[in-house]
This record gives sequence, C-alpha cells and structure tokens, in this order.
Amino acid sequence: MTGILGVGGFVFCSAPNFIYPAGCILMSLWVFHSTISVLLALNRCLNVFHKRLTRIFFSGRKPYFYAVPAFFYAVYFIFFTSSIEFTGLRFSWFFNPHYGYIDDPGQLYHGYAHAVHNTIIIIATVTIYGFFGIILIKNWKKLETANNQTKRQERVFFQVFLICSCTVIAASTYVIMNFNFSPEILSVMSTYMLFAIHSLPPIFYLCLNSSIQQQIFALPARVASTQPAVSVTVL
Repeated sequence: MTGILGVGGFVFCSAPNFIYPAGCILMSLWVFHSTISVLLALNRCLNVFHKRLTRIFFSGRKPYFYAVPAFFYAVYFIFFTSSIEFTGLRFSWFFNPHYGYIDDPGQLYHGYAHAVHNTIIIIATVTIYGFFGIILIKNWKKLETANNQTKRQERVFFQVFLICSCTVIAASTYVIMNFNFSPEILSVMSTYMLFAIHSLPPIFYLCLNSSIQQQIFALPARVASTQPAVSVTVL
C-alpha cells in the first residue's frame, strides 16, 4: 500500500476516504506486531536461560491468551488515538495530514499515545536483550561445551534478536521523524525498516534455522516420491 501511494505521489487530500481508514488499520497492526515482538523476545530469552519460567508462562496455549489483550490494545488505537496519514512528499505516514506544506507548531495532530507505545517497546526490547546478553556473555564458556539443543536455542535467540532489532529501529525513527526538525532521510529510513520487518524474517530463518534448512533440502526428494509412476506399454 505504501509503495503504491508513494509511486502515485498521494497526499491526504488526494484520497482522504481511503488514506484515513488505511492509516487507522496500519497503526493498529503496528501496535499489535510490536507488542507481540516483545513477548516473543521474552519467550525466546527465557527459553535459552530459564526452562522453568518458560513452562510456567509460555507452555501449551498460553501464548494465545497473551495475544487477546494485545489485540484489544491494538483496537484501542483505531478508535481512540490520532490516525496516521500518508504523504508522498516524504514517502511515509505522519500524524499531521498536511505534513510537508502546512506546519503543526501546536502539535495538534501529534500522536502522544503512539509515541509512548513506541518508547515502551524500545525500552522493553533493549532491556530484555541487554539483560540476557549479559547473562549470555557470563555463561559463554559453559554454553560452548553444551549440547546441540542449547546451541540450537542460541540460534533461535539470535534470529529473534535480529527481528526485534528491526522493530526497535523502526519504532525509534518513527517517533523522531514526526517532529518538524527531523531530516527527510529519516522518514525514508523508517519506511524501509517497516518493509524490512516483514521481508527479512524469512531470510533470517533460511540462513539461521537448521530445521527449516533441513526441510527445504528434503523438499525435492519428498516431491519426487509423491510423483505417480508412469508405465509405458510397448506394442
């Protein structure tokens, strides 16, 4: 959607009946995604270093119960906070629908709830990985001699770390770019980081996840085994 609007050079006044609801939906999707990413980071970190807490908080279907309040929290942003509007002048979404040609010195359109949410996401993610990073460094020698299961968990930890790093960068750049003093490159960077959040995880999984790699390498043999045998009759 962002790419199509950007290529067309749309601003809010070009299609307000489309851009406004689209901005509300995109806002809620971002809030839900970033909230779940923090829970994912906590789950992966606990899974590496504290099995008992992982079973207590994340075993079975418990993650689904965390998704429910995260969903309603995201819905709250649709109905009770400022929407983001697209402008082709900066190839991104801003709270000020006239960003780039009418300033908002009084911060009439500023999304305070969104700024608070992004700040919490940044602090929570950095705190989680900082804490567990310290533990990882302190126990590095023990982990070097650990079994393959622990090493596999380390790779999963690293995958989630890369994914959540993209979320942190996107969240921090988006908070800053909504101020008038922000450079244009920052808004473009934020947009591409949002693209990266949804496009890079498959690459991370393909490069770092041994289970997915094994499944891919075994796929040609599995497809060949399911092909029906063709019999040839010679007359």
